[in-house]
Amino acid sequence: MNGPVVSEVEYEDEPKQMIVKPTGFQVIEGELWSDEIPKSKTELLKQIDHLLLVYSSISRAFLTMNLEERHFFQAIQSEVNRHFSLGIAQFDTPDSQNSLNEIKASLASIKMMIFLIYGNENNAQVQTIADQLDITIQYLEGTTKLEKLNYVECLKACYLPLSTSISSYLKTLPKGSFVQSSALRNDQRSIFDKEGFNAFFYNPRGEDKNYKREVAELGKILFLIRYFLRIIRACASCHRPEMAFTDQLKTSSGFHAGMFLSRNAPTILNVALQRNYFWDNRSTDLEDQVAHVLLNEKEMKSSYEEVVVKLSQSDEYRKLFHSAFEGSADTVISNISISNAIAEYERKLTSLNSRFDKNVRGELNDFTDEEKLGFQTFMVKGNCGSCHYLPMFSGLVPPNYTKSEFENLGTTLTSDLKKPVLDPDEGRGGRYKTQIFMGGFKTPTLRNVELTAPYMHNGAFNTLEEVVEFYNEGGGAGLGLNVPNQTLSSDKLNLTPEEKKSLIAFMKTLTDTIGSTSAPWNLPVFPESLNLNGRIVGGEY
Repeated sequence: MNGPVVSEVEYEDEPKQMIVKPTGFQVIEGELWSDEIPKSKTELLKQIDHLLLVYSSISRAFLTMNLEERHFFQAIQSEVNRHFSLGIAQFDTPDSQNSLNEIKASLASIKMMIFLIYGNENNAQVQTIADQLDITIQYLEGTTKLEKLNYVECLKACYLPLSTSISSYLKTLPKGSFVQSSALRNDQRSIFDKEGFNAFFYNPRGEDKNYKREVAELGKILFLIRYFLRIIRACASCHRPEMAFTDQLKTSSGFHAGMFLSRNAPTILNVALQRNYFWDNRSTDLEDQVAHVLLNEKEMKSSYEEVVVKLSQSDEYRKLFHSAFEGSADTVISNISISNAIAEYERKLTSLNSRFDKNVRGELNDFTDEEKLGFQTFMVKGNCGSCHYLPMFSGLVPPNYTKSEFENLGTTLTSDLKKPVLDPDEGRGGRYKTQIFMGGFKTPTLRNVELTAPYMHNGAFNTLEEVVEFYNEGGGAGLGLNVPNQTLSSDKLNLTPEEKKSLIAFMKTLTDTIGSTSAPWNLPVFPESLNLNGRIVGGEY
């Protein structure tokens, strides 16, 4: 009912590529708010006919479905999550700015459906949900414009209790005949729970593939220790724990001395809560991304065969692999067990317990007025929340969190915005040879952003102030560069100095690296003849 607002590619690889053109409510809104209504009439009627066809199809489908009570409340929970992630960011209503009214109308419809189904039935938990819907609607009735909404208070007073009441009732319902896999944990209270996401949902090899704790511990050793060719590189060469798993370089150093790669190393905190990996989406799971780095001539310049031979010469490593993977098919040292161990360690680097999260959950109440203004600027005037979606503040799209979005910002080569030069990196377009992807890069997370400078795929900006100024100018197109497929609006944001400062203050509330930087107690021993026992954790990689 609300398809993409810009063209998307259904199948990315040739020759199966299929372009999905914009459809749905958001396209209709754009036509209605256009200055050229007579010219838009044909497209408007075409979109309405399409919606009627979709609606008819959905209606017929419902006649054949065996819907259970659980499905009804899961749908409600999904809709509530959508409102308080996308809705309050004006994601679906950029032209009309009418999202508050849409949210209220939707919540009122949900309450009406509950009344029609349950009537005067004496169900205390369902009544609690209905009451929370009333409280939320009344709260939103008191605000006419989103820029006047106290976002932190709204999430605490409305979203959290409403989501919690729905989740509490879902826990009492039988699982039923069909339980759909979800990125959100079934027992989560809200999207802001510190353990609310299921990292294994994004593992294509199986959501239920839960290893023992020892596998992640083994993965930590493999990740942090220099053990590849000539013992001069490790995963931590570019993702250093003490630097929030970045290297704080403009672009990462390459395999050979003095060599630098073409792109900046992003943090891998919360890396498991992503659908795609690398700036250009060349990998879709954590195990696969290990191979991309290991085999890359400019990064690790190694091979699984070499690593397996080297590790197998250590009795201690062989015992560690056997013990960690006992009961599975991966007990020997192999490309599979190495990749699975490192990926399992990375899945443990989930960190959703920042000051922001704690304030939304009501565990803290220490947001300053400046930080509150910064959150509102982020969600409204800055329009940041329409690309960096709550709660991951990345391109992981609510409410299903099943895909990550890419954007073309018209990123400049340097932070000099007075004499801007467009970065020639084709990004995703260079990978998939598709014009609409040219210059597109994955939207990174803003969690721990104060620790992960320099910024952008090319490390062009050294400070958050420089990043905010780039967005304030409307990206590359707003600076006058020729960026025909820029997805960021080229309109200037016109942020005041106070709003810029508050925006940065808010982003710093997203910092949380606790428990992610510990090192192994000791290193597995090799035979002395191999001369490998001098390797260290950390240090100069």
